[in-house]
Amino acid sequence: MTAPDLSQLTPEQLRALASQLLARVTEQDQTIQAKDQTIQKQDQSIKYKEQVNQKLTYG
Repeated sequence: MTAPDLSQLTPEQLRALASQLLARVTEQDQTIQAKDQTIQKQDQSIKYKEQVNQKLTYG
């Protein structure tokens, strides 16, 4: 995506561009939140497995 010359855009084109950018940011935010949740679940799983391993190793 090449950056348009904003000074050459009409107010309607600027509103359309802003709307597209906001939609893209929202989509990326949702993707980040989903990945963050996945990471948190994996972290919890790793911590649980480490605790089990410690109990099995050291009693």
